[in-house]
Amino acid sequence: MGELCELYMAEGTAMKKASTLRIDRIRIDRHIKPRVGRMKLGDVSRADIQRLMIDVGNGKIRAEATPHTRGGKHAAARTVGLLGGIFSFAIERELMTDNPVRGLKRYKDNRRERFLSAAEMARLGDVLARLEQDGGDPRHVAIIRLLTLTGARKNEIAHLRWREVDLEGGLLRLKDSKTGPKVIRLGKAARTLVGSLPVHDREWVFPDRRHAGKPVANLDWAWVNIRNQAGLPDVRIHDLRHSFASVGVAGGEGLTLIGKLLGHQHVVTTSRYAHLSDDPLQAAADRISDRLASMILPAPADDAGKSESPDGGFGRPDELAGFNMSVSTC
Repeated sequence: MGELCELYMAEGTAMKKASTLRIDRIRIDRHIKPRVGRMKLGDVSRADIQRLMIDVGNGKIRAEATPHTRGGKHAAARTVGLLGGIFSFAIERELMTDNPVRGLKRYKDNRRERFLSAAEMARLGDVLARLEQDGGDPRHVAIIRLLTLTGARKNEIAHLRWREVDLEGGLLRLKDSKTGPKVIRLGKAARTLVGSLPVHDREWVFPDRRHAGKPVANLDWAWVNIRNQAGLPDVRIHDLRHSFASVGVAGGEGLTLIGKLLGHQHVVTTSRYAHLSDDPLQAAADRISDRLASMILPAPADDAGKSESPDGGFGRPDELAGFNMSVSTC
């Protein structure tokens, strides 16, 4: 099995992007090889795959710990999916006749939707400010801030090149990304942040300090430290992207617009944030009901005896002037 995995990585992944191959390598080295790597192909049964899935789903790691080896049902589902692809490759090469993954009841590969609340975002901001003051790595601080402000994917910022930065236009013109060439629009705060970054390397915006000519490479462990200090042990770097989307949708921005900012190729990808559009409706309902409550509900006991407002208690005209606007906006 170990030899098959290496053959698959060498000859069966021509259509996969480098970022996907990196995750495949982690899953092979951390989950697959430690459990079935020494087994002969014909000896691997569906029961073996099921045990592997359950172990990974329960977070049992049999290799050196990394930020990517916490396990869980999502990781288990993706690992079994990779195994299915590896076995299909073996069948194409006539190394096997059956795929033991076929017919296996798997965990649902649900996408995680974790969004930081305002309080959580404030805690994260406090940690980043403290690291900046106490001599923490400024590259890590800047990357996390920029990821939060743009909704970009991790490597779109961590592997950013200076030639891709267009400050005058407020754009990052990426030569490649998960979905191919991509343009990321910089909001005012993001543009100011990028403009303040020092140039330590002519190629990379965030160069690695130990390996000349390469981008920063230890961001994952840095993030583990940052999120723990902020009391956010379950938050992934990718959840900053989800949070960008959630703030946009909750603020009333349309899904199509949010999808364009995130670089989604299909609106269905952005549609998973649709339920968040209830937030501005709830906020509007709260504002309107609070105003009406002051008109129809008895005044609190401690307000008894106070003189009536000049407008008869119906609120200032300028406050009510926006009433119809609030309703129509919702």
